[in-house]
Amino acid sequence: MDYIAFQYAEALFQLATEKDNIDEILTDFRELVDVLDQDFYMFMEHPNMKRVQKQSLIKRIVKPLLIQHLCFVFVDNHRINLLPDVLEAYVGLINLQERVMDVDVYSKKPLSEKEMNGLVVSLEKRFSNTVRLHNTVDDRIIGGVRLEYNGAILDDTVNHYFKALQTRLTK
Repeated sequence: MDYIAFQYAEALFQLATEKDNIDEILTDFRELVDVLDQDFYMFMEHPNMKRVQKQSLIKRIVKPLLIQHLCFVFVDNHRINLLPDVLEAYVGLINLQERVMDVDVYSKKPLSEKEMNGLVVSLEKRFSNTVRLHNTVDDRIIGGVRLEYNGAILDDTVNHYFKALQTRLTK
């Protein structure tokens, strides 16, 4: 994630905290990012479009004032394309405050409910956080699981062991 996006998210988070509407801002911000498409970003970055035209569009499609003002800052600084990254950083700040950890689990086949619950219990005990698992099926995995969380990767797949063995044998 981009450090600049994190700075914007941190400022938004502080303002939302002061106004006591962190979750409301998250909902509105997520809805905005979900509906924006490539055409919007192309319009906003087009050199022939005037700042006033861009702000007018933002006023029409963005209703919450805090997010509207954030978008105005993005327009002024030519950083409107950072919206998805700022949203991701904002969610990360909320998770940090609430001690919630999102973990992506990659496996050959979907994990059973029992396997998911066992993994959640183990990770919550290890990290002292509430854990939300997101299971993704990856056909390239021969066996085992790969966990990705907070920028770290814990690869306990057969593929990883084969690759490590190959590396050791070719030295």
